[in-house]
Amino acid sequence: MNDVYDKIKAIRIAKGLTQIEVSEKIGMAQSNYGRLEKGLTQVTIERLEQLAEVFGISVGNILNYEGETPIDKADVVYLRNEVLRLQRKVDKLNKDIEEADNEATHDFTRDREEKDRLKSEIKSLKEKLAIQKERLEEKDRTIKLLENTINALTKSSNT
Repeated sequence: MNDVYDKIKAIRIAKGLTQIEVSEKIGMAQSNYGRLEKGLTQVTIERLEQLAEVFGISVGNILNYEGETPIDKADVVYLRNEVLRLQRKVDKLNKDIEEADNEATHDFTRDREEKDRLKSEIKSLKEKLAIQKERLEEKDRTIKLLENTINALTKSSNT
């Protein structure tokens, strides 16, 4: 197995992957990936690096593939770096989740405080309204009393 294209195909098959799965993971059309495996499209170092990531082996192991996938130091280093990269990504996502939770809690607390403030303001306005209503009723009683007094005075002056 001398041809890099045959090696790529053999590794894909050994990994139990389809052309569609690999092509999606490296961001190319399945037809173009099929052409790559047939040697109709030249493989770039960037594409080899993408394939190495998908296959979970080093570029060196792709180039030196002879029907088995030995794990060498380069693969261990690659996989270790990949684990560290993914761990950093998980840590960042956990931090983002924590920040979102804190923000949501802060928003909830702020909303609750605003609701309490508005309730207090409504209560105060209702109290003021009740006082104004009492004053208005008192004025209405005073007006009625004055009207009765005027009517009584008018009747007594006419008689």
